[in-house]
Amino acid sequence: MDRIEITDRVIGIISEMTRVPKDRIHPTSALADIGIDSLQGLNLLFEVEQAFDISIPDPMALKLSRVEDLVFGLEEAMARTGTGTAA
Repeated sequence: MDRIEITDRVIGIISEMTRVPKDRIHPTSALADIGIDSLQGLNLLFEVEQAFDISIPDPMALKLSRVEDLVFGLEEAMARTGTGTAA
């Protein structure tokens, strides 16, 4: 799975969770600007981890402030576990 596919899937999850149209969410969008507070951020992380069947380590999860940070975290977790596809 490449970065574009991961990004599209993450944006879809964010859109569904927040009801913000996909075309208003970009890789550089700050999660706070989309309306995601800290509690929703935890829920988003949980949803993304479930969707990709992977766990993002806590130190990395604490640094997630933009959509692209979440994508990067997923890529790093996939590389660490040797998975290249999502569930």
